[in-house]
Amino acid sequence: MKRILFILPLLFFTSGYGQSLEERVEILEKKVKLLEEKIKVLEGKKEFKNVETISEDKTFLETKKPYEIVWYRVLKKYFEKASLKESLWKRDDQIILKMEFKSNLNKPVSAITGKIVIYDKKEKPLMETKVNINKAFNFFKGTDIKPGEKVRYTVYFTYDNKNPKHRFVKEKPLSELTVKFYPEEVHFSDGTIKYVRYKR
Repeated sequence: MKRILFILPLLFFTSGYGQSLEERVEILEKKVKLLEEKIKVLEGKKEFKNVETISEDKTFLETKKPYEIVWYRVLKKYFEKASLKESLWKRDDQIILKMEFKSNLNKPVSAITGKIVIYDKKEKPLMETKVNINKAFNFFKGTDIKPGEKVRYTVYFTYDNKNPKHRFVKEKPLSELTVKFYPEEVHFSDGTIKYVRYKR
């Protein structure tokens, strides 16, 4: 474990600069998981499997509604222009949602990945982004999301002023928009992963 904590900052800062913070955290988590698996192999605790390439072992969570897996709500929406001082990390204008999530699952989770889509009231999609809901850097209170625990998370959408859909989202209040979260993968704290499959 000490070796992983030593390598963790190095992996984080050597990840691609062209990616968003959420994308780099997601890549980092996958690398850490692989390192943990390799260490277990070296210690003779288990046979190594590359979790990136094995697909036949997939198990699914079936649901008709995302709310059955994760409850969520939007607390705030605002717009933030790119700053020249932060150009290395934030090159684009952004629409930002402050959100709250609560796991409805019956055991601890390390991350829930998926996408968030903003619609107008006629259910026309306007903006979309991938998210990885986690507590990865909450070392003091623990990184597991416990059943029923609420987690606040900031969601970033890259804004294009030439896109009328983006301008609509920027100008309208939350009351005139609908935000939906579609979970895709659930990473449990015991190392198992379940993929979300939506029933019709």
